[in-house]
Amino acid sequence: LFEKLLSVGRRRRARAMKLRWREAFYVLNPQKDLITTETTFKEKFACEDGWRGVCGKAPSKEEVESALEDHDLYVYCGHSNGSRYLPGWEIRKLRGRAVALLMGCSSGRLKTEGLYPAHGFVNDLLIAGCPAVVANLWDVTDKDIDRFCESVIDHLKNGCSLNKSVAQSRDKLRLPFLNGGSPVCYGIPGVAFSTKAKDGHNSNGHDWCDKDEKDASDTEPEKSLDKRSASSKRQASGKTTSVASAQKSCRRIRTSEKKEKTETSEAPRQKSRIRRTRSTQSRTKRG
Repeated sequence: LFEKLLSVGRRRRARAMKLRWREAFYVLNPQKDLITTETTFKEKFACEDGWRGVCGKAPSKEEVESALEDHDLYVYCGHSNGSRYLPGWEIRKLRGRAVALLMGCSSGRLKTEGLYPAHGFVNDLLIAGCPAVVANLWDVTDKDIDRFCESVIDHLKNGCSLNKSVAQSRDKLRLPFLNGGSPVCYGIPGVAFSTKAKDGHNSNGHDWCDKDEKDASDTEPEKSLDKRSASSKRQASGKTTSVASAQKSCRRIRTSEKKEKTETSEAPRQKSRIRRTRSTQSRTKRG
């Protein structure tokens, strides 16, 4: 029973970070003042299969909640981090699962207040259950961060992991140190997306694996369990041999100690015997 539970947990952990590319929601230019950003991404987001979102208007509270709970990717292209549409204290109550790309200025900046730990909108998303968040630490220019966001989306679509997508997209900016150093990844950086068709996925939306991948994931825990059992047997045998050798060494030490005690106790007796013999010899010579 324990081995079955262990294999199920490993299978869930192996599939948990495989997200679906077609399950995405975007918020594009909600304040209607980023015209270049809207023209850059409007057709691109609309052509993506399965993507839904809001363009040129503010999203509702229900739309943001659905974007974090019912989708695997949440792209925000606007000012700041979008907390005005859904505050952080309400986000913490959600059961989020989406990887968030917050491309606003200072969207990932954390605030410090005295001796209390730093807090921010990113922490609220992670507490809600979002596996990873990409956000900016300071203010950036709109055209440069648009190039970064476009490059990250292209890398993710091609199957690249999130941390590699962020690292490889910094060189596409005109100011790779000023603007390219602002985006950082919070959470689990190794998440990746799949563009395969989804057949028979569960309610959580993470079970998109094919039959071959499922069979591989089923056999991998069994192989690892066999390896662990063999290693545990080896360790047990090694422990028994080590215990036996330790017992033998202890017996040798005890016997050596006993010999030393007997030798030390017999030494003064031998000395007294030698003295007695010498005294008897001297008396016989005198007589």
